[in-house]
Amino acid sequence: MANMNESQTQVLLNGGIIPQHRNDNLTTLTAQFFESGKSDAQVLAILCGMGVPQPWAEKAIAEYAKLKGVTETNQKNDIKMQFTLTELYSRVNETLSKLKEMKSADSGRVSFTADKAIKVLEGTLSKFPLSLKNADLTNVTEEIEKNVSPTLKFSIAKELHQQAAAFDWIDPIKEMASYIESMYNSNTLEFQVSEACNTVMRKGGKLYEKLGKDLTSVLKESTDNIKNAFLAVSSKHPWSPECKSILESIARSEQKVHEQHGGKIMKIYSPILTEGENHTFHLLGKDYTTNGKTISEANVTDGRYKAVLEGLRLCTPKGDCFEIHGQNEKTFSINLTEGTINLGEVDLTNASVIEVKEALLGTNFFGYRDNYKIDTVCHLVENFDMVAEMDEIFSVNSLKWPALYLTMIAVHEGVYVNKINGGMQMNEMKFYSSAGEAVKVAKDFIGYDVSSYVAEKLEAEGDLEIRNSENRKKIQEMINFLEEKKNEITAAIKRVGETPELKEAIDMVNSEITAKEKELQSTFVAEKKSKNYYLNNGYVEGTLTANIKGLKKGADVMVNAEEYASLGDEELIDVVNPKTDKSTYVRKDELSVKL
Repeated sequence: MANMNESQTQVLLNGGIIPQHRNDNLTTLTAQFFESGKSDAQVLAILCGMGVPQPWAEKAIAEYAKLKGVTETNQKNDIKMQFTLTELYSRVNETLSKLKEMKSADSGRVSFTADKAIKVLEGTLSKFPLSLKNADLTNVTEEIEKNVSPTLKFSIAKELHQQAAAFDWIDPIKEMASYIESMYNSNTLEFQVSEACNTVMRKGGKLYEKLGKDLTSVLKESTDNIKNAFLAVSSKHPWSPECKSILESIARSEQKVHEQHGGKIMKIYSPILTEGENHTFHLLGKDYTTNGKTISEANVTDGRYKAVLEGLRLCTPKGDCFEIHGQNEKTFSINLTEGTINLGEVDLTNASVIEVKEALLGTNFFGYRDNYKIDTVCHLVENFDMVAEMDEIFSVNSLKWPALYLTMIAVHEGVYVNKINGGMQMNEMKFYSSAGEAVKVAKDFIGYDVSSYVAEKLEAEGDLEIRNSENRKKIQEMINFLEEKKNEITAAIKRVGETPELKEAIDMVNSEITAKEKELQSTFVAEKKSKNYYLNNGYVEGTLTANIKGLKKGADVMVNAEEYASLGDEELIDVVNPKTDKSTYVRKDELSVKL
């Protein structure tokens, strides 16, 4: 089972939904109720009456109490933990000092290697801005961070990590490498965007220059908004292979459709009953049976199945583990993939169920009033081989309306769509022979584009966007091939000089690359978009005040509103001809816009 990530919610198919982190809307609402003078019991009753699942309501109430104790000092410490140029500079200096101290203390064993590592670090320090040398490194200096390229810290960190690999057996270097790796893991998207910026800037041309500026602006966003900012930029430059690569990385890591912001992907777990070709499972309050062709509600009487469902209600999924939390911060965990069982630090993997029960009783895991739960845990342990992740289905929970869920299950003849609205007591499963219709139903119900899940079916139905996607893939593969040939020719020119044959060859390859890039761009404007589409996506109506290539004075255009508001009169602004959906760049002083 793959590890969970922050964008996913894990769901026990007994109706128990465990959010991975706090729902800000619910937290705000809970705080408002408490501030109006209501008690815990009153707030719980109100939230449940609004359709909020009880576990969510109880968690929000508990978190409100915790949040009351959060101090400004803690908030500052959180800021300090972010990846900054100041912190990186401080770490490099600290590592350099440790290396020099180590060399002095043990000149024999580490002297030679330490010298090399010291030179690498000293070379790295020279790449930082001079303003850092006299700065107070105990605090994050916002002025310094703002006055340097936002890509600088990422470039330095990447290069330093590569160079330091040869010395990672030395403890100070190992510690520094570990720090960089942790920063990469927690800021992966920022590192990827920074790398894309550097790649784009090397290519040159107005198109890539504009993309480079937009990507650089993404790195100036806050940590909480970085992803949304990148998605906005990628939607403006759908032709970019750099953006596409990052989008694919996001989609892979989060197992979600990257364009969406209104829903959270859920991992689904359930006990499974198998009889011939039929498989019975539990999904958000109901049991179903499927043979891969049809799905129907089931009336399950199997005792083991029910016992497992009851046990799953006690569990909180965390990565590969199912955790049950007892009193005094005790934790009982079952690893789904490894098959291990632990009570705190005690390994109970090879223990009998009776021994597991005795361990829970002996540690007073649940306390006197909840001791009845021990039998439930033991039944779960005994039959845990029945539990499986339902990775063949797609399920999403609305971020705006916590009681709203949608699940899609593709079968041979079509798609089953399960819609749940807890506030309206709705839980229905319907079959759609058309994948396109199922996608529309999902979009209307929860505001989430699920087309990636049924991509193959959509393609079979003649979905234009899917066909375009396959065509773009082939074009990009050809561009990559041509780029490789260009590099080979360039290398030959460096070896033997520019002969007429080599000049002709590289001119021909450049011409083909240009043609393929234009072809790639054209696939993104194949479908005519309405004026409302542009108005809803950051554009305003405008009129040309001068003749430009392809358009005459007085022509109506759609103008990028953000660029128009922020750029100078002589700078180029992205505009679209609404009659052809073709994009071009126009000087600001050649436009008349009503904001």
